[in-house]
Amino acid sequence: VDKGPVSGVAVTTAAAPAPVDDEAPPPEGNGGISGPVGAIVFLAKSIIVMVLKTVFFTGNFKFQLDGDRKGTIRSACFLLTFTIVHVMGNFVGMIKGPLEANGEGYFFDRIAWTGGLGMVKDFPFSVVEEYLAL
Repeated sequence: VDKGPVSGVAVTTAAAPAPVDDEAPPPEGNGGISGPVGAIVFLAKSIIVMVLKTVFFTGNFKFQLDGDRKGTIRSACFLLTFTIVHVMGNFVGMIKGPLEANGEGYFFDRIAWTGGLGMVKDFPFSVVEEYLAL
């Protein structure tokens, strides 16, 4: 079978376009708050912005692979924030003792009417259980 001349050069394919950075460039200087306090403030601000961009639509629905990982990073920030908040709540409940745990059980038992957004009588789930199902 004759396959034609061989030149010894590898076949090149067109490279995918580089992801476009749609974020604003960081401000010059220290942002008005210097030192470790400024670092903590801007870290908290960045996490809050990432979590909000994860919750609200920002155009992350893409059906092509282009190496842009902003959606993944935002989801990770949201999941870390969610986990830390819930772990802190469980830790505080554990420290407060059995009365706190019984009070929490009493609370969850009394909010059964919130199921189905409070519009469906005898709905089998409360609003907390519906939230957890998400």
